[in-house]
Amino acid sequence: MSAGRVGIVSMCVANMIKAVVIAIRYSAVRKQFGPDEKELPVIEYQMQQWRLFPYLAAAYVMKFFADYIYDDFVKYVFNQMPGEDKEKLAMLGAEIHAVSSSAKPLAGWLARDAIQECREGNVAFEFRVIYASNSSTSKSLLFFQFNKHISYL
Repeated sequence: MSAGRVGIVSMCVANMIKAVVIAIRYSAVRKQFGPDEKELPVIEYQMQQWRLFPYLAAAYVMKFFADYIYDDFVKYVFNQMPGEDKEKLAMLGAEIHAVSSSAKPLAGWLARDAIQECREGNVAFEFRVIYASNSSTSKSLLFFQFNKHISYL
């Protein structure tokens, strides 16, 4: 079960990274409403930065965290084979279980919020088309988490 949770964390992080990168690139290219009839890139507006940059930082943090969990899990699996110290392996297994159990919902909710904020920040149709063509799993992840959240209300 820990392998599944570690995989889900990595999948959520990968989808969040895709959404944030696409949104920031699109905001840097799209120009709109500038002073003196000169249009500025959307990313120049403080509100757009305020919406996207926290999720860029979160994507970095979660990427390093997901890599750390994955490395620990691989170390745990490979150390089981030669019959290493059983007590040390049991403690590492318990740590992986606890961390992956708490990281899965955190990564899922953070990815859901980041993807939604990227979609709302770039309302243009082009973002939806580009993002939908790049990843169908993230779209289903978003709707799955959204439906799950709604069903508990």
